[in-house]
Amino acid sequence: MNKKIDNKKILCFSGTVNKGFELSDLLLVEKLNNNFQVSYAVKSNEMYKKYSPEKEKKKINFIKKFFYNYFDDECGFPGFNEDFKRNTDFINFQTIWIYRWSQLKKLIKKTDILILGSFRNNEWIIEYARRRNKIVILHKNPANIDSEGEILPNIYFTKNKYETENIKKKIYEKKISNIASNDVIHEVGSLQYEYSQNLLLEKGSFFKKYNLDPNKKTFIFFPSAPQIQNEYYQEDYKKIVDIIERNHNVIIKGHPTDYSKRKLRKEYGDLSSWEYLLTKPKVLSPEDFYSAIKYCDAGISIFSNIFLELNFFKKPIIFVNRYDHYA
Repeated sequence: MNKKIDNKKILCFSGTVNKGFELSDLLLVEKLNNNFQVSYAVKSNEMYKKYSPEKEKKKINFIKKFFYNYFDDECGFPGFNEDFKRNTDFINFQTIWIYRWSQLKKLIKKTDILILGSFRNNEWIIEYARRRNKIVILHKNPANIDSEGEILPNIYFTKNKYETENIKKKIYEKKISNIASNDVIHEVGSLQYEYSQNLLLEKGSFFKKYNLDPNKKTFIFFPSAPQIQNEYYQEDYKKIVDIIERNHNVIIKGHPTDYSKRKLRKEYGDLSSWEYLLTKPKVLSPEDFYSAIKYCDAGISIFSNIFLELNFFKKPIIFVNRYDHYA
C-alpha cells in the first residue's frame, strides 16, 4: 500500500438518504476501514425538522443574517433518523452525527480526503473542501439524477454511461467547471444498486406482502412530486389507479418527498398524495423498490425521470397524458 495514501485521513459524509437504504454507505466505509483511517459522518434529520421556508428566511433581520450563521442548524433535505443512533453498525463505525454545517466544516478542515454521497447541498461542500486543497470524491448514492453543482470534484464516480455523458456535455458547455486538469470521471454504478441485492424478496413473499394476485399483470405507478399535483393531475392520478386495478395489480411507488411528507399541497394536510386521493391504495415500502421492479410487467407515470432507472433494469414504462401535464 502506498504510504502517501495510508497516512491520509478520510471522511465519508452522507448528507441525505432514501428510506430503506440507510446502511448502504456503510458498504463503502467498511471496505475503506480495512486499509485506511476513516471517519463516517451523517446529517441528522433534526436539521431538516428545523428547516425554515424561504418566505420565513426573508423576514429575518439583515444584521442577524450578516453577523450570525443563522441557518447553520437547518437543511431542506431529509437526513438520518435519530433511531439509527442505536443501530449496531452505526455504533461500530463510531458514526458522527452532524447537527450544524459548522460542525461539518470543522471535520473537513481536519481531513485529507472527503468522500460524498449524492446530495443537492454538495455544491458548496465541494467548493469549501477544494478551496482548502482537500481531495474530493463524489459517488452517486442515493442513485438520483440530481445535479451536484457547478464545480467538479477531483474524482466523480457516476452510476451509468448516460450520467457520464451528461456531465461531460455540461463541462463542454461550461456549465460545470473542472478545476484541475487531472479531475476524472469514472462509471462504477451505485452503492444503492449493490445494497438493494440484500433487500430483494422472493416473488411469493413479495406478492403476499402486498396482497397481489400472482395470476395478474403487475404495474408500478409512479406519481410525480406532490407539490405539482394540481386538480387536473389529481384527476388523472385517480383514473390511472382505478382503471388498472380493475383487471391488474397496481402498486404505488411514491416520490421521495411524498414519503417524507414534505412539499405537500395545502389541501393534503399531513397526508401523502395516495392517502388523500385514494381509498385503499397498495403502497410500496421504499426498501422493496427493486423487488417491485424485478417482478413488475411495466411502470406507469404521468411524467417522471424514473424511466431512466426502469430502462436500466430493462423494464418498460407507459406515460399517460404526459404532455398535458409536463409544463
